Amino acid sequence: MEPLRHFPNLYTKYVAPKKPILRTVTKGPGLGVAHGPLQRSSPRAHSSLGGTTMHMGDFVRLTGLSEYTIRYYEKAGVLRPAKRDSRGLRKFDESDIAWMEFVQRLKDIGMPIGEIKRYAELRVAGDGTKGERLYLLEAHERRVVQDIAEKSRNLEKLREKIEFYKKG
Repeated sequence: MEPLRHFPNLYTKYVAPKKPILRTVTKGPGLGVAHGPLQRSSPRAHSSLGGTTMHMGDFVRLTGLSEYTIRYYEKAGVLRPAKRDSRGLRKFDESDIAWMEFVQRLKDIGMPIGEIKRYAELRVAGDGTKGERLYLLEAHERRVVQDIAEKSRNLEKLREKIEFYKKG
């Protein structure tokens, strides 16, 4: 039994599996297209300044990332510094969620944080960097394809060994 099970609030917050939440984009490209498994409309979302914004707690809940990770990404330059409200609290919007989804996909397929940071810097620099961003993504794609091919070869050898023992 996990030690945090004795502390239900901590267990729920840090250990318990989170249910995926789907969202529907209501503004911008891909209008009405479901993306996931990240977010739903936040009950505390704000519609000031022409777009929906949310504070850190909602952003954490919708992205599945910790506050520590979000602050780290801001400091490292992976996530642009959040705007602040009149009380100095961070405000995030739907574009920040979409960006974090993309960053998580890059991490999930093994892109090192240094390359993600470089990609983020190029993204902020604007359209003039599309070629370099494309190069970064294609180079990583080649590494992923090589990794998949190697894993496929190893999986085949593993299956051969399994069949050997099943026959034996």
